[in-house]
Amino acid sequence: RHFKRMRFPPFDDEEPPLDYGDNILDVEPLESICMELDQDDDIAVYDWFYDHKPLQYDTQRVNGPSYRAWNLTVPILANLYRLSG
Repeated sequence: RHFKRMRFPPFDDEEPPLDYGDNILDVEPLESICMELDQDDDIAVYDWFYDHKPLQYDTQRVNGPSYRAWNLTVPILANLYRLSG
């Protein structure tokens, strides 16, 4: 009763919409983020961490290209957890 109904979408009617071609198309993308892995500390993930599809052909760890089931060891999980934080 005391609240005013909000109109959707909540755009400013006097502000013209942004055009993709004028504002975003000419902007250069930023550099990709690449962490420096230590070969001793990160030995569990060092070889495959930056691969496009890591462990795709390692049938002991992943069930194949579908990536539905993972079977990672505790050192790999600990290393990934440490890198995520």
